[in-house]
Amino acid sequence: MVNFVHTDNSPWILGGDFNVVAAVSEYRGNSSPLLNDIGDFRECIDSCELVDMPMVESTYTWTAVRSNGRVWEKLDRYLGNQEFINQFGAVCT
Repeated sequence: MVNFVHTDNSPWILGGDFNVVAAVSEYRGNSSPLLNDIGDFRECIDSCELVDMPMVESTYTWTAVRSNGRVWEKLDRYLGNQEFINQFGAVCT
């Protein structure tokens, strides 16, 4: 994906369930999120020069009950490149 990003100058947006949070603040529960996964995801977002579109409503998009209690996470998101932001402005999800 990094190669594609740096060769295509058209506006684009990427969205869906990434199955990982991008920051510890996007996780709530009795256990801790996987910091290595967060680091890898952040590195991908930063390497691709993507911008996380802000959410208007809830911080969390997924929840489940685990053995040690309930967990809330922001797994779903939209990421856009700078060309997308320049063409369409501030977009919220």
